[in-house]
Amino acid sequence: STRAGPPQIYVMGADGTNPELLVPFDFGVTGSSNAPEWSPDGTSIAFHREVSGSPQVFIMDVASRRVRQLTSSGRNEDPTWAPDSVRFAYLSTNDGNGGDLECAEVWVGAIDGRPPVKITDFASNPDGAEGCASSVRWSPTDDRILVQTVGKPIFVVENLYVPRTVPVIGYSL
Repeated sequence: STRAGPPQIYVMGADGTNPELLVPFDFGVTGSSNAPEWSPDGTSIAFHREVSGSPQVFIMDVASRRVRQLTSSGRNEDPTWAPDSVRFAYLSTNDGNGGDLECAEVWVGAIDGRPPVKITDFASNPDGAEGCASSVRWSPTDDRILVQTVGKPIFVVENLYVPRTVPVIGYSL
């Protein structure tokens, strides 16, 4: 919602009543908060928020309202939860060496402290995939991640830590 200025994250009743601001704007520190997603177990919300001009992934514990920043290098956005409510996939321009890529790749992070892992390499054009990743969603069966690239069909990343792409024609996120 933009009730308080820049987009922020609210929760409300299913009928639209009782809106409550969950993640307030922190003037001069952070920008808008976007793309919220409840964890499957309902205990956390993942989202991305502007920090110094670049989106970064944050997690909010619903019970305590504690917010943690989980990324800091590159542009990191569009987090999507794994069914275990611990891991999440997101898009990042982080090259893994402190630099910035032109196009986003898919990374998997975890809220339990495991280091994030890059699981795609579209920059080197694997299996004929071309373009930049533009959207990512984790399968509810935990064995696949859907990735849409700009101007190309959706790809399915299987074997989550051994990237392989398979075109899936005719579907959109």
